[in-house]
Amino acid sequence: LFFFKQKTAYEIKECDWSSDVCSSDLRAGKFYYKQDQRRYIISRALLRKLLASYSGAGPQELSFSRGIHGKPYLENCNGLAFNLSHAGSWALIAVTKGRDIGVDVEWLQARTQDRIETIIKRFYTPEEQEFLESLDREERTKFYYTFWVQKEALVKALGENLPALIKRINVLGLGEEGILYTDQAGNYKTGCEPLEPGSGKPWSLSNFKVAAEYTAAVCVEGKRPEFSFRQLEGRILTITGA
Repeated sequence: LFFFKQKTAYEIKECDWSSDVCSSDLRAGKFYYKQDQRRYIISRALLRKLLASYSGAGPQELSFSRGIHGKPYLENCNGLAFNLSHAGSWALIAVTKGRDIGVDVEWLQARTQDRIETIIKRFYTPEEQEFLESLDREERTKFYYTFWVQKEALVKALGENLPALIKRINVLGLGEEGILYTDQAGNYKTGCEPLEPGSGKPWSLSNFKVAAEYTAAVCVEGKRPEFSFRQLEGRILTITGA
């Protein structure tokens, strides 16, 4: 797992490969603010550089495609999988081999309380809503973000559509093991053993912090591995700037 602060003052030199993960899908232009566009470009540039270091290919040689719901993946990568998330000034990249992975990072001041309450009612399970309603405002906000990054990390690991899946994920009582199983109806629930015969494969979830006022989660297929965390500086990109 790699995390880094996106510095908007950088001048990107390798412009032939750094503009996006998928060269055929340049999305940087969708941002209204220039600093958001620069953060987007920098995070994708670093992702491409990291994947090149793992694959043995040059950054310009990497070939990407997208799944049915838009999740990017490497072609001809011998099982190398990755995922990226960014919020505010921070970005998070996860790389693994042989199993799917998803990450999410959120800024804890990103949403108003009214917006939080709306999302809870729309996307959280009845059990999660009941738990959150029992808390005071401060604790409810804290657990709202804890649950949200867990849910979104799983959705991103699966490469699925978020609105269609997220209310079928119940992370209440996840515990230290951080294991979710699917039941035969396709719902994701906590447990230390498969819920019933025919249950799907397990997914491991872990929460962590990258900085003050930020929270994050990583989800990986199968039992939880030993994660390696590394904070990166922009110089790994051969970028110069303030």
